[in-house]
Amino acid sequence: LIYCEQGLGDSLQFSRYVELVSQLGARVILEAPKSLTEIFGNLQGISQIIIRGDSLPEFDFYCPLISLPLAFKTNLNSIPSKSAYFKADLGKVDMWEKKLGPKLKPRIGIAWSSTSSFKNDAKRSLLLSDFLKALPNEGYEYVCLQKEIKDCDKATLAARGDIIFFGEDLQTFGDT
Repeated sequence: LIYCEQGLGDSLQFSRYVELVSQLGARVILEAPKSLTEIFGNLQGISQIIIRGDSLPEFDFYCPLISLPLAFKTNLNSIPSKSAYFKADLGKVDMWEKKLGPKLKPRIGIAWSSTSSFKNDAKRSLLLSDFLKALPNEGYEYVCLQKEIKDCDKATLAARGDIIFFGEDLQTFGDT
C-alpha cells in the first residue's frame, strides 16, 4: 500500500516512483485523494487505486508516497525522469479541444496559488497580479488551470481577457 499523505502537488510529483515499486515485484495498491484517482488510473505499476477514506484491502507493507525517494536512495542522477508518466484521456482531450476552440496563439496553462487552508499558504502561493508580471502581455493565450480563484485575485482575472477560466468545468486533474 502506497498512500498520498501530503498535498496534491507532492502526490503528482512523487507518483513517478510507483512504477519502481512494482518493478521490484510488488502488487501496488495506491490510496489517493478522489481528485487524483482519474489521472493516477493510468500510472504504470498500479494494480488498484483506492479513494482516500474508502475501505482498504489487505496489504503486507505500506509506505507514504513521499517517502519513496528515500527508500530508493534517490540522488540527482537517479530521479525517475520518464518524459511522461501520465497519459491524457483521449475523450477528454477531444472534449477540451472543442471547448477551447481553434488555437490562434500558443496556449499556456497557468496556476499560481493553492486554495488550501494551509496556515503558511502565503509562503507558497502568489497573487495573480504578481504572477502575471513574469508573463508576456501579448502573443499567448493563457488557460487558468485552477478551479477556484481566491477573492484577492478575482478582479485581476476579470481584467485579463487573455486568460480563459473554466472554473467548475474543471472536475478533476484529468481535466487539466
